[in-house]
Amino acid sequence: MSHRQSSGFTLIECIAVLAVLVVLMSVCIPGITNWIHRNELATTESELERIIAESNRLAIHSGVKQLVAFNPQSRRLTIKPMNDSRNESKRPMDAPEMMSFRFSSSVQIQFVSSQTQEIISGLTLSPDGTISPGRIRISHSSGMNSLWKTHRQTGSIRPSNNL
Repeated sequence: MSHRQSSGFTLIECIAVLAVLVVLMSVCIPGITNWIHRNELATTESELERIIAESNRLAIHSGVKQLVAFNPQSRRLTIKPMNDSRNESKRPMDAPEMMSFRFSSSVQIQFVSSQTQEIISGLTLSPDGTISPGRIRISHSSGMNSLWKTHRQTGSIRPSNNL
């Protein structure tokens, strides 16, 4: 009687390997998804910090107040000169009329008044290098949030411990 040697895997071996892969994926995917969400939030925070710094530089350089506002429908953060007829004569020729930055659809940005705690349209950066008092709430669709506060004297924003 001769036994034939077969090469390859049996059905039981294939099912066992698939079962191990399913278990590994069920453990890893939530961690990877969480990491992606944290990364999107951190990217938004650093981009917002950069935009506020650029707005501050632009206000000082141009001598014109700048408004930083977020439009939730278009997912755009815009920097534009404040509408003030007295500012038009001060505005340098090379100063841009408006700059716009697009954010991820999973991120929401809200500006909150320090005095009333109500949502406001944006923050104002002045030519003297100051910023209007307020807080910035950054929310991710996954439920992750961060809160930033303005630092009036330096015209910058900083993370806040209070959510």
